[in-house]
Amino acid sequence: MEQNKERSEQSEQNHWQVIHNNRQVVSNTPESLWINAMAYFKWCDENPVKLNRPVMSGKAAGTEMQTSRKRAYTVKALCLHCNISEDYLRDLRESKDKSNGYFIVVEKILGVIWSQNLENAMVDEFNPGMTARLLNMEKEDAGTKAITVNVVNENIPELAKSENEVLEKLNREIQDAEIIESEKSQKVNLDTQEE
Repeated sequence: MEQNKERSEQSEQNHWQVIHNNRQVVSNTPESLWINAMAYFKWCDENPVKLNRPVMSGKAAGTEMQTSRKRAYTVKALCLHCNISEDYLRDLRESKDKSNGYFIVVEKILGVIWSQNLENAMVDEFNPGMTARLLNMEKEDAGTKAITVNVVNENIPELAKSENEVLEKLNREIQDAEIIESEKSQKVNLDTQEE
């Protein structure tokens, strides 16, 4: 009973209150970083953002009603929760050392954050425009580069103008192949007769 009361009091706190509530977080191994990240994700899931919204119609019109929305996972809050800096997280990711346990954990963590934000934006739980900016989705689209095509063989046959032309060409190639095959078999027959 006492645990439930303590848990309900903790769930009513803001994230900064949980972090600084005499709690020492250590993320000095990849495993502990992952465990702390999971604790952060769990805390976000168990502590939605509470909003006071005015009631617009009915008997309760003019009063406020408390609603709750999912809490978005963010890199900044994750870093606070795991007691690491954003620069540290960025450096680990940019190392691209796939044999490093930290790199693997950071990639997984950032993937979870990215997919949670995107999935909730797609169903209008989160603001889609804000989410796109936070996830740097505009940069991915804007980063297109010109494609250079180098022709390797200059003896490329001309493209057909219609399907019929393609079929006619295929028929000619089949006929030519049949002629070559029959010539080969005739030559084999002549060679065997001469022996």
